[in-house]
Formats: sequence, structure tokens, C-alpha cells
Amino acid sequence: MLASAVPPTKLIGLGWERYYEEPDLLQFHKRSSIDLISLPKEFSRFKSMHMYDIVVKNRETFKVVDMAA
Repeated sequence: MLASAVPPTKLIGLGWERYYEEPDLLQFHKRSSIDLISLPKEFSRFKSMHMYDIVVKNRETFKVVDMAA
């Protein structure tokens, strides 16, 4: 599973297209950009850097908030 926070259907709904070439990765590309999002298929390998990649490449949808502030 990708990460319960951002399932593949959410990325597809945001205009990302799924690539199926890498068996160990979930890869998504947006035709309107050169960006590629590569995520591990296994949730246990999902790291904060993957979430950061999703947020940075979808700034209009996601926002990072400091909960301590």
C-alpha cells in the first residue's frame, strides 16, 4: 500500500498518470511537467522524503503545517 495519507487514486485525481515499469515502485508522471513521483509499494518503506516529494509537486493541494506552533 502507498500510504494511507495519499492513496494512488488521490494522485490520479490530481492529474498524475501511473507508470508500471518498475515492479517495486509506484511511479506517477504529470504530462504538464517534467516531475516524476516515485514511491515504494511497501508501506513500511514509505519515508518522510516521499511525502515531502508529493507535497512539493502538488503545492496547490497540500500544505505543510507546523503543529508545534
